[in-house]
Amino acid sequence: MLMKQIRVGLLALLFVAAGAVGVQPAAAISAVSAGASSVGPQANPQPTPAPKVKPAAKPKPKPKPAAKPKPKPKPKPVPAAKPPVKPTVAFGPAVKTSLVPSPWSWQDTGPALAGLSCSAPTNCVAVGVGGVGMRITGPAPDVAWSTPVPGLTPPAQLADVSCAGANCLAISNAGLANTTATVSGVYASTNGGATWGARTTLPVAGPGKSQLASAISCSGATCAIVGVGGGVWLSKNAGGSWTPSVAGSSLGIGFLDVACPTSATCVAVGAAGKSAVITTATSTAKAIAAPGAGPFQSVACQSATACTASDSLGKLLGITAPFATWTVLGIAPEAAVVLALTCPATQNTCVGITSASVVYLPAGSKNWESVPIGSKSLTDISCAGTNCVAVGDGAAVYASSTAGLTWTAVNEVGTTSTIDCDAAGHCLAGGGFTPMGATASGGRYWSVVSDIAAETIICSNWPSCLSLGQTSASLTTDGGLNWRSRIGAGANYSGPSGYDCVATDVCFGAGGSVIYTTTDGATSGWWSSRIPPAAAAGAKLAGISCPTPTRCLAGGDTGVYIGVPTITPAVGPTTSVTWQWTISPLVLNTATATVPGQKVAAINCGGATCIAAGPGGLLAMTTNAGASWTKYAVPTSATTPSDFAAAICQSNVTCLAGGLGLLYSTANAGTSWSTSPVPATTTVSGFACPGPKNCVAIGSTSLVGTSS
Repeated sequence: MLMKQIRVGLLALLFVAAGAVGVQPAAAISAVSAGASSVGPQANPQPTPAPKVKPAAKPKPKPKPAAKPKPKPKPKPVPAAKPPVKPTVAFGPAVKTSLVPSPWSWQDTGPALAGLSCSAPTNCVAVGVGGVGMRITGPAPDVAWSTPVPGLTPPAQLADVSCAGANCLAISNAGLANTTATVSGVYASTNGGATWGARTTLPVAGPGKSQLASAISCSGATCAIVGVGGGVWLSKNAGGSWTPSVAGSSLGIGFLDVACPTSATCVAVGAAGKSAVITTATSTAKAIAAPGAGPFQSVACQSATACTASDSLGKLLGITAPFATWTVLGIAPEAAVVLALTCPATQNTCVGITSASVVYLPAGSKNWESVPIGSKSLTDISCAGTNCVAVGDGAAVYASSTAGLTWTAVNEVGTTSTIDCDAAGHCLAGGGFTPMGATASGGRYWSVVSDIAAETIICSNWPSCLSLGQTSASLTTDGGLNWRSRIGAGANYSGPSGYDCVATDVCFGAGGSVIYTTTDGATSGWWSSRIPPAAAAGAKLAGISCPTPTRCLAGGDTGVYIGVPTITPAVGPTTSVTWQWTISPLVLNTATATVPGQKVAAINCGGATCIAAGPGGLLAMTTNAGASWTKYAVPTSATTPSDFAAAICQSNVTCLAGGLGLLYSTANAGTSWSTSPVPATTTVSGFACPGPKNCVAIGSTSLVGTSS
C-alpha cells in the first residue's frame, strides 16, 4: 500500500542490519546516545500464544487447558539514562515561509444533506452544505455527486429542493442569520441535479421581512417558497421569476415548511403552532386553526385534498380541504419528534423520520409504527411510490423499497481519526467509539461495515487489515465486515497511542515512554520496553513511523527519538527484541526548559523524508530520516494558532498536515508551503494516500484531494 510505503522486500536481511538503509547510521547522528535496551514479552520470556478465535458464525470450542507456565522473573528495568539535553546543533529560529498557491483541490464527501426530493423511484436529488448535491437512482440506489453550485461557499448552503422529473429547483442560505440583509438564491437544474445554474434571488417580501428561504414546494409550474422571517414567494413559471405574497408575508408566521397538493393551493407550517393555506391564483393566504398543536416541524400532502403535519410535541396532525382546521391523528411512538414527512399519494401512507428511527402510518390505520433505521443523523425523507430515501449529516443516504418498512444504508461518513488505503482506493476508517467505515472509491462514497472501535487501522494486504488500539487488537480478512480478536498491547503499561507496521505481521507501537513490538500480527503477544531517554524525562509518545524496517522515529511531548530494532532471530519464532535509541535533534522540551504547547502530535515518513506536526503551529521536516530537522513558521492567526493533529509524507517531497480548520501541504520537501480552504469547524485528524496524486483526509468529514 502506498500510504505506509510497503517494506516487505528483503525483510529478513534488513532485520539483521545494524544501521538504517539509505540513511545515515545512528552513530553519525549529532545527538546524545542513550544506549541499547532489551525487552521482554508481556508476561513470559517468550510471547504467550493466544487461543485461536474462530469466526463469529461458528460456536467457539472450549480452549484446551494451557500448560502451567514456569514462574518467570519480571523484565529487568532499564537503568535510567541521563535526562535528554538539547543537542549541540540546536534549532535556531523557525524558518519563515510564505504560502504559495496549492496544487491540491479537495472535495468534501461527507457534507450534511439538508433537503431531498424524489420525483420518481429512479430520480431523487439531495442538496446540502457547501452547495453540493447528490443524485440518487434506484430502486436499489446508486449515488453520484453533482457539481457544486457556482459561487456558493460556507456558511451558505442549499437548504431544500423540489423536482419534477429532471427539472429541479433548490434554495440557498438556510442557517445564516435571519436579518433583512440575508438574501436567498434560487438555483435550477435541468438534468436531475447533475449540474446547477443560478436562476434568481428572492425579492423583498415586505417591510421588515428577511429574504431568507427555508423550504420550497412545486406542483407543476407553480412553486411556493416560505421563509423563517415570515416571507412567502410564488412562481407560476417553474421558478423563472418570483413574486412575494403580501397576504402570506403579513401573517407574522415564521414558516419552516411548505407543501403544495395542487397548483392552486399550498399549505405552509411554522413556529408557535401556526400555519396558513395559500391560494396561488390570487396570492392570498389565510391562517389555519391548530388547537393544541406545538411548533410545527414538517408538512406533506398525500392527495389533492389531504395533508399531514408533525409538531415538536410528537403529535401527527391531519387536514383536509378546504384546509381550515388541523385535527390530531395520533402521537408518534415514544412521542418522538418527527423531523420530516413524506406522503406518497399512491400508497395512502405517510412516512417520517425522527432522530433515531422511521415512523410510518399504515394505510387504513391511525396507529403510527416505528422502525429503527440505523442512523441518528437524518434530516429529510422523500418517497416515490414504495421507494423511499432518507438523507442527513455525513452525506448519509438510506433507501427503502418497502415504503419505509425496511431500510438499507447506501452512503454515510462518520467522524473518524484513523484510515488506511491500498493503491486501488479501498480504505478502512475508524476511530474511538464511532462505527468503522469502508470505501472502494478512494473516499468518495462510504458504507458502515462494523461497530468495532478502531484507534489505528493498518491494511498491509487488502482486504486483510489490523485494527490496533491501546488495549485491543483485531484482524479482518474481508475488508472490515468480520473481525477476529488478537492480543492487545496494553496488558503492560498503558498501551500505544500510535502504530506502524513494516511488514504484514511486524508492527511497532509507541505510547507513554514505551515501545511495543509484535512479529506475528498480535497473534501471540507484544514485547515492550521503555525508551531510556524518554523515560528519564517522563515523556509521552504520540506515535511512531518507520522509514525502513530497521529505523523508526517515535514522537511525543519532548521531541523525536530514533530507534534501531534488532529482532532475533530474523527468521522463525522471535526470542528477543532489542532497540538502540538515540535522541533526535528535534528536541522540543527538556527536563530543565519547556516550551509550552510544543509537542509532536503526529509523525510520518515517506522514505527518508519525515514530517512532525503538533499544537502551537509545530511543523518540522527531515529529509535524512531524522539526522537533522528544519522547523517552519507557517502563517498563523494570533487568536487561533495552527494546532496540527495529523500529518503524512506521501513521498520524499510531498507532505501534508492538518488540524481544526487546517490543511497545509508542501510539494518540495518544505521549501514552500500551501494551504487549502477548510471550514473553521472541519477537523482533519488523519490521512491516507491511495496514489501519488490523490489523498483522503478524514476527521469530522471525508475530504478527497487531488494534486495537479
